[in-house]
Amino acid sequence: MSRIAQIRAQWDRLSSRERRLMSFLGGCLVACLVITIGWLITDGLRTIEERNADMRQALKDIATHRDEFVRARSETNTKERMIPKEAPPLQGYLEAAAKDLDITIPEMNERPPQARGKHFIEKSVDIKLRGVGLLQLAEMMKKVETGSSNVVVISRLYIRTRFNQHDQLDAEMTVSTFERGTLEKPKGPGKGTRGEKT
Repeated sequence: MSRIAQIRAQWDRLSSRERRLMSFLGGCLVACLVITIGWLITDGLRTIEERNADMRQALKDIATHRDEFVRARSETNTKERMIPKEAPPLQGYLEAAAKDLDITIPEMNERPPQARGKHFIEKSVDIKLRGVGLLQLAEMMKKVETGSSNVVVISRLYIRTRFNQHDQLDAEMTVSTFERGTLEKPKGPGKGTRGEKT
């Protein structure tokens, strides 16, 4: 006897009440299946619509801020082009700037180079000025930061007045410039052989 015939025979043996109950359950199952499929389709369409709306908004934002992005990228490229492959010596530059303003630099110390990002190196010099006027100091700072075609900045500044001469200032500053390149990592000590215990 085939499977369908067996099912039909079992159905015929059911009472009318059991048949109505089975039909009701089957109808509920079909209704649940239809509702579930409809919900999945609706949710999928809603998700696609939200994604499309986000993409339209993103394209609108890109179009709106395109000029700002192009301008910022141009400024970044200009600044990067100002940074040379090899920075000029800071000490000679600072001595020349001080000489033009009739200022003496009594103390000058070069700092170890520092990596700045992946492609740049910062070179800095600490200098100390003694007994300079406020106008002299301002002119010195302006000349240091604007007197070179390269990027030169005062990255640290400390000023104090003299105890018995309030119109005279002692100043300490760190002047930095930049060059393209990467710092070589210091080589660690070589692997030695173990000594024999005595």
